[in-house]
Amino acid sequence: MPIRNIAPKKTPARKGLGQTLVEVLVALGVLETVVLASIDAFGTAFVAELHIQERARKAACAEWWFNRLEPPVSQASVEKAPRADEYGKMRFEWETIPGGYNTLRVILRVSNGSGSDVPFIISRVY
Repeated sequence: MPIRNIAPKKTPARKGLGQTLVEVLVALGVLETVVLASIDAFGTAFVAELHIQERARKAACAEWWFNRLEPPVSQASVEKAPRADEYGKMRFEWETIPGGYNTLRVILRVSNGSGSDVPFIISRVY
């Protein structure tokens, strides 16, 4: 009489449902981190570009203001300078400091008039 194997057949081990769910949740967590980091990086780059454009616009307005000074530059010609650009969007504030050898230092602050604006500051000596 042949001997029969009475042990049950071994079936390949299957992952439990809980293990699969954990793997999916971990993958979603990693995907969420990657997506949020990408959005944050894009937003930071976009805001930095806006700041660069605003600074360039203020530098151009400062150059426009300095070109309005009548030579020879004196305290009187600085006081006649405009307080805003031709469109009224940029505002100018300045301070003059007399120096030796008939020099005049002009410190100009260019701002767009909003309370949260960081002014662009530039100075020249005449």
